[in-house]
Amino acid sequence: MHYAIGDVHGCYQAMKKLIGKIEREDADAQFILIGDVIDRGGETPEVLEWCMKNVTRDGKYQMLMGNHELMFMEWCSREWFPYCEGKKKSYEHAHYHADEDLKKAGLLTGQSVEKIFSFFRSLPIVKEKTVISPDGRQRIVLAHAWAKKEEMEEIRSGNRRPKEYFKTFLLDRAGQERDAAYDPEGKEILIHGHTPTTGVDVYENGGVPGRIVYRKHAVNIDCGLSHGSADYDVPANLAAICLENLKEYYAYSLEECYANMHFGDAEAVKRAVSAYKQKYHFSRPDLMRIDLIRQINGA
Repeated sequence: MHYAIGDVHGCYQAMKKLIGKIEREDADAQFILIGDVIDRGGETPEVLEWCMKNVTRDGKYQMLMGNHELMFMEWCSREWFPYCEGKKKSYEHAHYHADEDLKKAGLLTGQSVEKIFSFFRSLPIVKEKTVISPDGRQRIVLAHAWAKKEEMEEIRSGNRRPKEYFKTFLLDRAGQERDAAYDPEGKEILIHGHTPTTGVDVYENGGVPGRIVYRKHAVNIDCGLSHGSADYDVPANLAAICLENLKEYYAYSLEECYANMHFGDAEAVKRAVSAYKQKYHFSRPDLMRIDLIRQINGA
């Protein structure tokens, strides 16, 4: 089966833990990293080295470009390459100081940065998968950020190239409102990241903060692990979702999340988890998720 993984943002240990959890259940699993694997977290070099070693276009581990990969390439073109060519005497730091992370790991060299740049440049900004369930077939669109159905149609028709819509596919934060719909006709489902679900406004729009959020024919899987929490009682996580059945996976349990947030001893963590579940109606059925599962099953 196919599994999409949300924004990793330099959290190597969490990424490996999540992949391992899924592979123990499904040895033949295929993965699509939704983009933004670098910055914020403290393990960007480790994530980069793993991705450059394992990611291929259509293999077991796949990846989309995110806006942070784009920003790094822009920094290379604007600062690093001119510096290496002697056209600049110094260079400004990259966004979130990715260059300093690479320097500490011994990877801030002309050759290493050129390889990273080439790897990022090779990444697609959108993918499509047709998944088969016992009762139906479903087209899934994967992009880093919120995509527009009409732009996907332009790409399919050959009238536009994907890179012409990079501002949408890499940067758009639409789709946060409860009534947001990627495909009003209900023929496709969009899986995306980019906007962390850790804000308490997620609850006001029908979701559970820090968890995967569902909209009409769209799913946001960026659970904001590297951002921490917008509100102290909301646990951030790294999430994945199975495209065939929308089963959710998280790198950390709620107990692990609160322990990592230094809530205190085991009893304090237990109380925090209980309060979180109660406050955000954790066990409440997600009707939009139920509708999407029916859609995948051809109902």
